[in-house]
Amino acid sequence: KIMRNIKSIILLSLSVVLIFGCSTGSKKQSAEEKSVTSTETYQDAEPFIIDFTGVYTEVIEGTESGCEEPYQCKIQVDFTGSGTQLGNFSGVFNFCGCGPNGEYGATESYMASDNGDTLYISCE
Repeated sequence: KIMRNIKSIILLSLSVVLIFGCSTGSKKQSAEEKSVTSTETYQDAEPFIIDFTGVYTEVIEGTESGCEEPYQCKIQVDFTGSGTQLGNFSGVFNFCGCGPNGEYGATESYMASDNGDTLYISCE
C-alpha cells in the first residue's frame, strides 16, 4: 500500500515536471528549473512529502535517442531535493518523450539520499 501511495505521489510530481514538453529542432533544451511539491497524506501512513527541483540536462532527438515509436526523443532530468523519509536526495529521470500529443513513455528513476538510502521509482 505504501509503495502504491509513493508511486501516486511520484507520478503526480513527474507529471508536473514533464509539462514542459519537447521542442523540435534542437538536441538539448535550455536548463530550465522547475520546483515540485507534494503534500498529500494517507490514512495509517506517515506522510511522504518531497520537494525537488529538476533540470533538463539532455534531450536527444531522432534515431540517436534509442526510443521506439511513437516517441521521438530521449530526455534526462537531474534533480535534487528533500523528503520526509529520505532527507536530502538527488536523482535522475530517464525517459522517452515527444510522442503524439506531447506524451511521455515509461520511466525508471531513483532518489539517492545523502545517507545512502535509495528509493527506486518506476512510472508507466
